Amino acid sequence: EPYLIPNLRLILLSQTGTILQEVTSGNHDNYIQLKKFKSSPGIRFSIQVAQGNVSIKEDFLLEALDD
Repeated sequence: EPYLIPNLRLILLSQTGTILQEVTSGNHDNYIQLKKFKSSPGIRFSIQVAQGNVSIKEDFLLEALDD
């Protein structure tokens, strides 16, 4: 299939689980993406992909870059 499943949700969650951003695929989308976001080192966030009552979530921790 050249297109994503309709109503596929891509969600950016805060450390506490609050939805910060969410995008949903339409009938003829071949990709979806979140808007750019900035954060500080040490901040945790999650990205979740969901379709109906099935979802997968990955947790991230931003680390400072060594100069």
